[in-house]
Amino acid sequence: MKYKVILGVLLVLSTTFQTGYAQKKSKKQPIIVKLGQKQVSVSEFQYVYDKNNANAEDAYTQQSINEYLELYINFKLKVMEAEDMGLDTTAKFREELEGYKKQLAKPYLTEKVFAEKLIKEAYERLKEEVKCSHILISVDMNAEPDDTLTAFNKIVEIRKKAVNGEDFGALAQQFSQDPSAKSNKGELPYFTALQMVYSFENAAYFTKVNEISKPFRTRFGYHIVKVLKRRPSRGEIKTAHIMVKTSAGVSKEDAEAAKQKIDDIYNRLKQGKEWGKLCAQFSEDASSASKGGELPWFSTGKMNLPTFEDAAFTLNSSGDISEPVLTPYGWHIIKLMDKKALGSFEDLQPMLKSKVSKDSRSELSRIALIKKLKKENNFVEYPKALEKALLQADPSLIQALWNFDKNNKVNKATLFKINKRKYTINDLFTYMYKKQRKSKNISPTHYMRILYKNFTEERIMNYEEAHLGEKYRDYNLLLKEYRDGILLFQLMDQKVWSRAIIDTTGQKELYEKKKENYMWNTRLFGTIYDCADSEILNKLKQVLKKQKSVTGLAESINKNTPGGLKITYGPFQKGENDLTDSIEWR
Repeated sequence: MKYKVILGVLLVLSTTFQTGYAQKKSKKQPIIVKLGQKQVSVSEFQYVYDKNNANAEDAYTQQSINEYLELYINFKLKVMEAEDMGLDTTAKFREELEGYKKQLAKPYLTEKVFAEKLIKEAYERLKEEVKCSHILISVDMNAEPDDTLTAFNKIVEIRKKAVNGEDFGALAQQFSQDPSAKSNKGELPYFTALQMVYSFENAAYFTKVNEISKPFRTRFGYHIVKVLKRRPSRGEIKTAHIMVKTSAGVSKEDAEAAKQKIDDIYNRLKQGKEWGKLCAQFSEDASSASKGGELPWFSTGKMNLPTFEDAAFTLNSSGDISEPVLTPYGWHIIKLMDKKALGSFEDLQPMLKSKVSKDSRSELSRIALIKKLKKENNFVEYPKALEKALLQADPSLIQALWNFDKNNKVNKATLFKINKRKYTINDLFTYMYKKQRKSKNISPTHYMRILYKNFTEERIMNYEEAHLGEKYRDYNLLLKEYRDGILLFQLMDQKVWSRAIIDTTGQKELYEKKKENYMWNTRLFGTIYDCADSEILNKLKQVLKKQKSVTGLAESINKNTPGGLKITYGPFQKGENDLTDSIEWR
């Protein structure tokens, strides 16, 4: 295939690459090379050149650019050959490329500024630990508006009682629908960032000590919190433990036996007995007993065992041990291994980024992104059409038996637009037909509103993903690179690698042409006899002359003189050993 390089552009590449190409955003890009009917723009070549050569010593020199251009031309020619063979039309190619597209799109489908703000906020909150009590009035996230309002009004009334001086713990015992409130009066252990749902965490960190938050909602219902205490982060700690199992509900005799056993172990430790041996012998934590009782690093709230955590963090020096501590799992003796303060933001940033992306606060990032995309993509909604759609909700929808008339003229009305793309009632109903599920305690109309909300958000995200290449040059070039790479791999596999495996005739021809390149150097076949002294050598010579068993002779000699006769069998490469007439040639 013939190609033509535009020399005028090539001559100035070394300058434009270093200064940054001024016309990147121009619709019409300068062309660096033509391959038949296809063209490669300067920006495309610059992208791949920078990616693979930016750190090279000769980067951006004329010679380096010329050499890499030649390589890139050969690469593009192979891709074009793959296209001529129709490899870009196969189901295998489309499926693989679609998988890469999904992965490449993820970083572009996040509200980065908002996400970064959440990451930094989480780190700042990790510096402090909060203890609070709460009251919960349960209500489902998808509850009817009337039910939601009833729950909200109830929590507001309870808050008024607490603000006016009624005991918060007593109110929690009386009204809270958190089952544990009956016994703990709504009081929670200390916690820090990323350990509670985000709205609960927000309320705790925004409320001052001894004050009561305003009502807020989680997926569990409406809450209020009273902040009891705050303290600086205790960092992380590494411990080991010896455990004797016991639990609530065991007989008095078993409980006393467990306490006596842990006290006996503790006394032995105080007398200087070795921790590791006692742990291996007596600890009933099978996962750690053989490892000296060592546990992973943990911070406040991570183990969800407040008494264990508090006892561990009171230890000061490595090797210190606690008195026996009772948890729901049994009795523990804790040994301090190491402590460390909260890490720096730079050290914790990758972990925070991962946790924030999976935490409940990630939904806020998604909401912010959808709001932004609605504005960028000129989202327009038609409320009258939605009302017409809602009129077609009936009880069959919450029984997952709902269907619709595709030919109904009403259903051809536009519900909303994203730029010039219109979505009709029929589009919504097609989506609803596939997504409907049996649902309780919800009206058909409210359920349809929920499905409509999900439908609009999915379409906004899908529209953005489909048009990423128009908005982000880097995404477009990276996707093109992956596409061409897949085609090159499939071409090479089809024409070279797989063919080489089954082409026995070609293999034989290649062997005949190239075998001189893979020949051994001159090799000798024989046996080397290494004798300890001349007496053994003479015995050996007599045996060799008579053609008797040399192995038998060696066994006989070595009984009296270990290592007196050693036998080494060839082949030997010439020059590899000192080959003398002590070799018996075959």
